[in-house]
Amino acid sequence: MRLAGQVSCYLSPPSCSIWPALFLALQACAYNPAIQREQLLLLSEPQMQELGADSWTEYRNQTSEARDPALRAKAERVTNRILAAKGENRSSWEVVVFDDPALNAFALPGRKIGLNAGMVRFCRTDDELAAIIGHEIAHVELRHAAERASQDLAARGIMSVVIPDDTNMESIFGIGTTLGVLLPFSRKYELEADQIGLRYMAAAGYDPQAAIDLWSRMADQADRGGTPTFLSTHPADSERIAALRAEAERLAKFRT
Repeated sequence: MRLAGQVSCYLSPPSCSIWPALFLALQACAYNPAIQREQLLLLSEPQMQELGADSWTEYRNQTSEARDPALRAKAERVTNRILAAKGENRSSWEVVVFDDPALNAFALPGRKIGLNAGMVRFCRTDDELAAIIGHEIAHVELRHAAERASQDLAARGIMSVVIPDDTNMESIFGIGTTLGVLLPFSRKYELEADQIGLRYMAAAGYDPQAAIDLWSRMADQADRGGTPTFLSTHPADSERIAALRAEAERLAKFRT
């Protein structure tokens, strides 16, 4: 039996040879109260941080940081406010604005967030940028990358519990560390990051309605034939905007 929203730990019927590995994999399932479901987490946090650090270094070597001080100040201002509201240590997070005009942003394990200059400019207000940063922080906090990577490993019968911490993670994935943690998230993960990110921005005093306005503008741009890079893996449609609106209305009731 599979309950709605609790699908991460479901595996196809295995052959007898992998029953021990399956048993160990099920031990790696953890219930996450924030999203009210179980997650399959085969990879340890240090292993994911290694993947994230490798990917971050590679990306930073390929892409320059934005020079516009106003963009960097805007990103810092919003990030600091959200993390302060969460009670997080700002020094443990690395947030960089990259000199790239594409509308895109990403998060990596190890508390690293990349924002393209194009995305920061597209956000008309701090509230809109808070929707993006809150969304990316949520991906990190919900360990979506670890879950996505664990599902990939489980599909190939590789269980983290028999992988020593000093093992070269790139050799395990066989596709390079960048691809290993930058694979697109599923719609479920994106909707979860939307919901939790909205809570983060609201807790910091930002207006959740701004997230609806931002996604609507990106969807309008896609309808005109200019699909933003962010929407190639973050589909903005009526379902998603409706979910954002419902969560924003729920949060508004708590503020009144």
